[in-house]
Amino acid sequence: MLAPASRFGLRSSDMRTAADRTQFDSHQYDAKPDELYLRTLICHVSLFTTSGFKNPSAIQQRGTVSFCKGLDVIQQAQAGAGMTVALCSGILQWLVYSLHECQALVLSPTRKGAQKIEKMLRALGCYLVVKVYAATGVTSVCEDQQDFSNGFHVTVGTPGCILDMLLLLPSFIRMFALGHADVMLDQVIDIFKRLPSRIQVGPFSATTNVALSSLLQFITYEK
Repeated sequence: MLAPASRFGLRSSDMRTAADRTQFDSHQYDAKPDELYLRTLICHVSLFTTSGFKNPSAIQQRGTVSFCKGLDVIQQAQAGAGMTVALCSGILQWLVYSLHECQALVLSPTRKGAQKIEKMLRALGCYLVVKVYAATGVTSVCEDQQDFSNGFHVTVGTPGCILDMLLLLPSFIRMFALGHADVMLDQVIDIFKRLPSRIQVGPFSATTNVALSSLLQFITYEK
């Protein structure tokens, strides 16, 4: 489910705001998969239904559309709630595919998690010809830097690897998504400070605490 704002120490009106800071009610966008305003081609990928969108969860219904609207979205859900699908679908909606620059940065605390997100992005975006780069420590920093010049739309990786590549990440990044934000607090701040201002953020978390609340307020308001 979408995380109650009070659990993060935030007011409900602060939970999801548009770029101009107007209030936004995500409930009005509850919908079936074919009504989620996603790119038509994505809806025809077989994985789109087999990954949970045949009977979408609340986090998929509301979170995906909110992110597709260009809003900062804070979501909390346990494993199996469909956070990865929601996250990837929102990112794919916003990419400019004719622009071969990194436009979205996705962090995961583990190599396995980053590879899962990379696989989902490729599957959901296969007909959109999305180019995804995974920086997970499998290759050296030099190899990462060399490969990165090939014009990837999305970069997925673990915090340490992303920090090593930050000098290469261009100013075209406009989406910053976090899987399991609750276990990457300090590293997220270090990376966020090096990103362009006024980017859209999408933190996903299974738990909450005071430190996470402070992080969420920092990355959603320090723009």
